[in-house]
Amino acid sequence: MAGQSRAGDAEEPLAYRVVRGSFWLALGSYFQLVWGFGANLILTRLLQPEDFGTYALALFWFSLLNLRTKVGVGQALAQRKETTPALVGTHLGLDLAAGLGTLVVLGMAAPVLVGLGYPSDLGWVMLSLGAVGLLEAAGATPLILLDKSLLFHRTALIQGLAFGVSYGPAIWVALNGGGYWAIVTQNAVYAGLTAVGTWWAVRGVPGAAFSGWRFDPTVARDLVRFGVTVGLATLGAMFLTQFDNFLVGTFAGVAALGFYDRAYRTAQWPSTLLNVVVNRGAFYTYARLRDDPPRLHRTGTMLLWLILMAGIPVALGAVLAAPELIRVLYGERWLPAAPLLQLLVVYSVCRPLWETAAALFTALGRPGLNTTFTAFQAAVLAGVGLP
Repeated sequence: MAGQSRAGDAEEPLAYRVVRGSFWLALGSYFQLVWGFGANLILTRLLQPEDFGTYALALFWFSLLNLRTKVGVGQALAQRKETTPALVGTHLGLDLAAGLGTLVVLGMAAPVLVGLGYPSDLGWVMLSLGAVGLLEAAGATPLILLDKSLLFHRTALIQGLAFGVSYGPAIWVALNGGGYWAIVTQNAVYAGLTAVGTWWAVRGVPGAAFSGWRFDPTVARDLVRFGVTVGLATLGAMFLTQFDNFLVGTFAGVAALGFYDRAYRTAQWPSTLLNVVVNRGAFYTYARLRDDPPRLHRTGTMLLWLILMAGIPVALGAVLAAPELIRVLYGERWLPAAPLLQLLVVYSVCRPLWETAAALFTALGRPGLNTTFTAFQAAVLAGVGLP
């Protein structure tokens, strides 16, 4: 009985911190959802389908060539229980190097894609997204340190403020005829403000002090060894979520991709309501509970129930009201997106299920399972989609 009492006392602080952190994640996520919803309505009415199509196609190629996600050192750092100066310094160095390497790869790929018949604008948008990725790399280390300490309220506040401010310059660019550059501007401002804010907020967090930071080749090898396996799964997940953009943009054109992109984004509302809480909150909770199977099982079961109960009603409503929803939100010219929305919303309900499974596999130190599962899904998508 005494042992049970001590276990309960030890359990309570973690449970309290997880619930409190999840509340802040949900609050920040829903603020971004509501604010972004209104701002995107404005952008959708100001921009043309071709603008969204060009950005979506550039995002596919950027995601495919992005070295940061292939190396996967972010989750490798997050998965470590202990945070040492060498670990932090090595992660920062690797992430920045991968960001710079991505810019070089994009610079070499842009003229090749234009030579294959893609619009010349595609290369410039790709390079701009590479610069945005470098900003994200600059702020990734403090963001992970905050999340590892379950200080989700700090990250939620910073990301919420950055997200809200970022749409101001984007709408100004759109009003002045900037086209797809309005979307790029929003991403750049958000990444830059988040990087600055997280470095300010991470002060006092274990491992965040600059003193003692160094690049350790041995630690780098360990991070990359773990991260590459995660990166392969991330590549597969990217393929699953964006290969459709490649198919539509390449074979039907950027205008058709613009309609498809708006339908896809709208279909993601059910999963967006859950993803930030599930993916970030669940991953760090799983990582802490990986040596406690009973509590780990209870946590996974609760999240599965939450996803199903919250996602299905929203998806069903979107299917039934798709034409009216598109007409009211975006206007008559976007009605070709309505039948696409009805198909895509079914997929959006399933997405959080395999994403929380991926978080579980990675947190348990077995990212290979996620890689295998994702590769199977990607093979099915390619086999069905390309013909």
